[in-house]
Amino acid sequence: MHFNGRVFGRGLMAVAMAATLALSSVVSDQPAAEASQRWSTSLASVLVPPDQQAPGSVTMDPITLAQAAEDGGLGTPGMTSSPESCLSFADDSVGGLGTRTGWMQFGRRGPAIFLQVVAKIPGGFDVNRVRTAVASCATGTMTLEGKITGQVTFVEQRPLRLLFGKSFVTRMTTTFPKPANEEEAALLTKYNFHEGECPAEYVFVAVGNLFIWSLDPDPAIAVRAARIMYERALRYHG
Repeated sequence: MHFNGRVFGRGLMAVAMAATLALSSVVSDQPAAEASQRWSTSLASVLVPPDQQAPGSVTMDPITLAQAAEDGGLGTPGMTSSPESCLSFADDSVGGLGTRTGWMQFGRRGPAIFLQVVAKIPGGFDVNRVRTAVASCATGTMTLEGKITGQVTFVEQRPLRLLFGKSFVTRMTTTFPKPANEEEAALLTKYNFHEGECPAEYVFVAVGNLFIWSLDPDPAIAVRAARIMYERALRYHG
């Protein structure tokens, strides 16, 4: 099952969470033949197909990074962070995903929002660039519409063992205080956050000249999706 959606941002994790606002309709109006064609076209073949997503997942039809950037811009509406890299580190590490050849898709599994991206990086991608970008926001803050602020931390996780690639895995945790009023409580719900710790697992893989990114609040599912994309990259573009 698919939903149509076009949301993109410098802080794609944050935007993915905010994208829940646009996911009330999960019925795609795209012809089945056209949707099927996308799975056999170019880098889209690397993305995790709907039948290989975790149980209960609903995924959007893949769109190019250029189209995502054109439709959604490179901002994070309603969200700010300090330092700014807390939301932009993934985009910064590749020099702007909107400028790269590649594909992306959002998905939803219950209240959880996930993201999968593949992009071509001429000359290859060094996962240490993500590590360096993350280091600029070892601790920080995220604020929703200037009203409620959460503390942001990153903790590096065990990398995937890949014969033909390298990986970097980090866990971003945003911890929000108890809402002071109904307005703040509504903002947490609006952006798919909640009081307390809100974790998100980032898995980055470099294989050949491809950059792969899997984002999911469930660490095991995030790693599984990244591994599937890695294997599909070798199969279709190795």
